Amino acid sequence: MRRVIAAALSAVVFAAGLSGCSILSSPVELLKAPAAGSEQEAILRAVSELLPNGAKLTVPLKHGEKIGAISQADLDGDGVKEAIALYKQETNQFQLGLLILKKQPDGRWTRMAEQVELGSEFDYMDILDLTGTGTRDILVGWSGGKQITKSLSVYRLQQGQLKLLDSQAYTELAVDQLDADAIPDIVLFRADRTKDLPTVSLYRLQDNRLIAVDSMPLDGLANILVQVQAGKASDTVRGVFVDAQVGAHSGSTMLLLLDNGRLRLASLTGDQSSPILLNAYTATSRDVDGDGIIEIDLLKPAPGTDHLSLAAIPWIHEWSKWNPGKGLTPVQENYYDYGSGFGIQLPATWKGKYTLRKLGDEKEGSLELAYWTDATRLTPELMTIAWVPKDKWEDRQMAWSKQKRQVVALGERADKKFAALLPPTPDLPETIKAGYKEMREETKNPASWFQFLPAKQTPGKETDK
Repeated sequence: MRRVIAAALSAVVFAAGLSGCSILSSPVELLKAPAAGSEQEAILRAVSELLPNGAKLTVPLKHGEKIGAISQADLDGDGVKEAIALYKQETNQFQLGLLILKKQPDGRWTRMAEQVELGSEFDYMDILDLTGTGTRDILVGWSGGKQITKSLSVYRLQQGQLKLLDSQAYTELAVDQLDADAIPDIVLFRADRTKDLPTVSLYRLQDNRLIAVDSMPLDGLANILVQVQAGKASDTVRGVFVDAQVGAHSGSTMLLLLDNGRLRLASLTGDQSSPILLNAYTATSRDVDGDGIIEIDLLKPAPGTDHLSLAAIPWIHEWSKWNPGKGLTPVQENYYDYGSGFGIQLPATWKGKYTLRKLGDEKEGSLELAYWTDATRLTPELMTIAWVPKDKWEDRQMAWSKQKRQVVALGERADKKFAALLPPTPDLPETIKAGYKEMREETKNPASWFQFLPAKQTPGKETDK
């Protein structure tokens, strides 16, 4: 593995954009599944003393639930948990280390084993029973940077030594229990630029080797893998969600399931002959409603905006759950303005009855929510979200007052203030008056719709020794 990453690093000559892992603000973040009180302090103190000079504790970009910069697990089966620490050398930005500490009968923590590899960050780590025998192995994804193929290594602690069982190259990975056998499934994706299609393979640890038990090419609608994650696809089914870039800006989403030991694509369209969901832009799946099930994001142009360019269209994010055999079932709609840093969640009762109009830019502008029916071209305003530079706030308030708008402050961020503007009730035809009134009633508490989007973070943080 060292030769693979070393050769790749030489090829890109320390390419820009090789980031480290994330800065941890407190000792609590360093240690996962710790003993309480003095035991935690003893582990932190011992790790600090045994780290090489110039080393920084680091957290992997992706990791299991109980994995931190320092984790604890019984690796040798003696009933006593070892401490496992991950570090990065500050003096050599391409050296990573895994340090295992053993607790002695007198309470001291001493160095037991160590593994040092070339790389810029830990892409992944977990400690799992891969065979169902009770033996716990360490899985580490070593990364040399975004443009470099990663390596997944499986280590086992034997007679006080850390033994490498096997390694496999990968571009992205997902490790999860995808079926009912209680043994983790290792799903590795490989994107080879010399070939048209990336491949995905299912691995199991057999006879201390990572064996590919199934493999399949991904569709050509997955040029660049943007996000790969495993999780609940329904109340009873777990799967791997693959969000990818297609061409210059379009996107696709796939759902991989494990069926009788074989990988297969679930249909996200209701048609098994074309199971892949396509979007005008790249979108990523996530659990948007907090129920533990991952929703899929479908971008829809706001009604009546088809004549606009792709960049000018206000896109509605329709979040849907996978419904086995039927495709997708919508559960929620949102609008996100990443440039201005806010989002809104639309009421479920508004579905199919509103449109959006955006004016201005990320420095100052507005998003108008308007009533919509396919039967009429009338689009009376329901509410507007406005963002204004702080030094122009008073002038804008005076203008809104003259327009007899109700102004509801939504907060401020950086140099901008945000507000919801509620217009006077318009004169409307009887055919739409009742529908408009019902929707207008739901704008009385606009703050409940509104949220600031989190600032975009650089992947990974580190903390000094």
